[in-house]
Amino acid sequence: MLKKLFSILSSCIITFFCFLGLKMPVFNKYADNFIMYTLDSNNKFVSTKVDIFTYLISSDVIGEGIILPKEKQTELIKDFNAQLILVENINQGTNYYYYSPKIRKSVRVQNKTVNLHIFISENTMMAGSPIIFGSY
Repeated sequence: MLKKLFSILSSCIITFFCFLGLKMPVFNKYADNFIMYTLDSNNKFVSTKVDIFTYLISSDVIGEGIILPKEKQTELIKDFNAQLILVENINQGTNYYYYSPKIRKSVRVQNKTVNLHIFISENTMMAGSPIIFGSY
């Protein structure tokens, strides 16, 4: 009986940690707080700064973001083994769209699959996955 109970409890614990592993934020290594992208009741994008616990218990996450010093771009690209897909210059800065085999969610931008979006302005870098939703 005790062996069976231990087996069931072990299975539940393993399942729980597998779930957490699948849902961990993409940018978990870089900060304790993230920008979480969700949709409101009118299907408009909402970005909210959250901690990892709030992120993990949220069921409606469609993406995430993080703000870092722009010097972190090379490290980010290397860590994700990301391939540059598209570059777009705008007045406020430059958008870099990448594809990484290490990121599950992706979107289509100009008919190309991307899942890591980096925007670099004069002073900062914002990264989003699968893209940055909303404004920079």
